Amino acid sequence: MGHTGEAEIWWDTVKDKLVGPEFTWNKFLSELRAKFYPVVVHSQKEKEFMELKMSGTMTVMQYASKFTELSRFVPEFVSSERLKMRRFEEGLALYIQNQLAGQPILTYQELYERATEVERVKMELRALNPINHKRKGFERGTPSEIVNQN
Repeated sequence: MGHTGEAEIWWDTVKDKLVGPEFTWNKFLSELRAKFYPVVVHSQKEKEFMELKMSGTMTVMQYASKFTELSRFVPEFVSSERLKMRRFEEGLALYIQNQLAGQPILTYQELYERATEVERVKMELRALNPINHKRKGFERGTPSEIVNQN
């Protein structure tokens, strides 16, 4: 049985004790999370969020999706647009952070769109010159290795 069925059964059994004048959406969410996301799962998801960074072949879209999924577990880290943007930008690949540095970006949506645009341009440049996308002179190793070989 999936969470939908379980959630419905859970709600049928607890709604009479929960619903009342003090009942709020936040209270409902708190109770629901306590039932379906035990403390250990919540802690694991919080840790995943704090360590989330673009890696390997992860795209900005994949990163943003994971960011959104995990941010539910740490609302205090995304409680304002500014905090959400800062945390999102910190997890972007360094080449994207570099391209975005100093640009006036006012919303999370704008940050996401600009990051995807930087990524798109990089992919286009790589497609135009697939053989030479490494920096010249560094293909054989670090600069010190090259000097020592000569």
